[in-house]
Amino acid sequence: VRLGRIMARVAIYARVSTADQNIEQQKESLWDFVDELPIAVDDVEVIEDTSTGTNTDRSGYRRLMQLVQDEEIDAVVVRSVTRIARDMRDLYSTVDDLVENDAGLFIKNDGISFPPGDDMAMEDKILFNTLALASELEAEMIRERSLEGLRAAEKAGKWTTRPPYG
Repeated sequence: VRLGRIMARVAIYARVSTADQNIEQQKESLWDFVDELPIAVDDVEVIEDTSTGTNTDRSGYRRLMQLVQDEEIDAVVVRSVTRIARDMRDLYSTVDDLVENDAGLFIKNDGISFPPGDDMAMEDKILFNTLALASELEAEMIRERSLEGLRAAEKAGKWTTRPPYG
């Protein structure tokens, strides 16, 4: 914990890809997870986004990283690697920012954690890289399936873009 701080300020970052998904369930799960953290939590701020992981201009994410850079939070809690980054490069950049600012990261579903001021253990680095690669592969497969679906719809004579006016 930073400079002898006994209590940590934590940011829960919750993101859903569409407005149809339930962000409340994700936030509730992360609140429960905060109680299990290996650090003493003083304050929790919840930051949320509703946008796809490929959208890099997420207002909640920008706010989260600004709080990290301003050293207003000591740790970030997320559900999975896919919630905080869109690909390996983005994930490395995010973690680098966290480490530079002595902020920790706790990823609930993926079992990755490093407390504020610490670096990742080698086992976590290996798992982290594997999960990042799997997340990037999953995003690419989703893109490919979406394009295949659009092509199939076009062949069937369905509109795949905005319908014409009139």
